[in-house]
Amino acid sequence: MTLPFGPLGLRCLSRSVLCGRNVKTVFLQQTTSAGRFVHNIAKKDSVTVELIGKICLIGLNCPEKKNAVNSQTAHSLYRAFQDFEHNDQTHVAVLFGKGGNFCAGFDLKELADEFRSAEVALPDSPSRTERAPMGPTRMSFSKPVIAAVSGYAVAGGLELALMCDLRVVEESAIMGVYNRRLAIGQATQLALSISRYPQVCLQADRRSAYYSCYDATSRQEALQYEFLNGRDVLTVESIKGAQKFVEGYGKHGAFDTENKDK
Repeated sequence: MTLPFGPLGLRCLSRSVLCGRNVKTVFLQQTTSAGRFVHNIAKKDSVTVELIGKICLIGLNCPEKKNAVNSQTAHSLYRAFQDFEHNDQTHVAVLFGKGGNFCAGFDLKELADEFRSAEVALPDSPSRTERAPMGPTRMSFSKPVIAAVSGYAVAGGLELALMCDLRVVEESAIMGVYNRRLAIGQATQLALSISRYPQVCLQADRRSAYYSCYDATSRQEALQYEFLNGRDVLTVESIKGAQKFVEGYGKHGAFDTENKDK
């Protein structure tokens, strides 16, 4: 039987093949002679893994939470992708969510329950630099990974989708990062830090950045807009700021105007 993927490349797949709950069905119909292997994972486990020929199907299985990922699910997802990466018999992985949604991000209930902790611990974590809160999103893969996106793919779910090499997305899928609406700790800390910086360039009119990101018709137009509107700030700040640094202001991260030499 000819598999839809080869070890050195990918064939184009129609949207209907990799959309939500259709993922497993379509692949099973194509594997009568290739066989099917299922890991010893119970139906209720938060992550399922199926090997069909040389294709590894990795499914998020928490539909009641729109496949939100808690620390244990992140651990299981990380292990699943580790197994895929080290298995020479698998040539491509497909990540999808069961129940009509890809992933709604990290499980905020777990964060709320453990808000007094410095961080939510990931069990048996071998390396904080290799495993992310969402599991495998800091990994580098030697084989292609495809995200089959349906329903919600938001916050950490979008992070998982962006981790993949290809994304096959339903037209009705919702993708985005909504944390910006909440006064999360990191955003608050960033705002406090920026408010302490004296440079005018960090307190400039936000419309400039908005125009460059959303309204400019080309990269050249965005650069030209920034050049024309940034000259005044540079003129005021450049020489004055350079002199401050020469005098030791900002050395070792110190911005105390009363103790510039620290």
